[in-house]
Amino acid sequence: MTSLPTTRLVFTRRSLAEQRLIRMMRICAEGRSVDPEDSKHYRLPKSTLKRLARFTSIAVAKGYRIHPPGALYASRDELRLVGLFAQAQRLRFTNRIRIEPELHDLLVGIAAALEADGIRLPPISLVAADQAALHAEGVDKRE
Repeated sequence: MTSLPTTRLVFTRRSLAEQRLIRMMRICAEGRSVDPEDSKHYRLPKSTLKRLARFTSIAVAKGYRIHPPGALYASRDELRLVGLFAQAQRLRFTNRIRIEPELHDLLVGIAAALEADGIRLPPISLVAADQAALHAEGVDKRE
């Protein structure tokens, strides 16, 4: 039995917390803002949503691939970013997170805000991030 490549992971098989974060990044990547009034289930303050929009915009400019809203599959980059948010929620020393300097402080701040608002990304997010990072470095030989 062969496993599906990371880019073919069905979006709805991700945890609810991961799905919410990816949905928000997808909306931001289109240049739209996530309206907290219309999207009460996101439960995030406007300041966090603005930081997420800035983070996503920089990530897209740096070449991270964010699928459009409604896409059925999660991209490697979406999984990697979600995993980095999960890592930031767990690491005491966030300077060990490997991401571009322009994104680092935003990522750490958003991760803390997500956790403060009850959105704790599951440990499995870390595995997906590692797999995506390995593939990006050309180490993943399964495909």
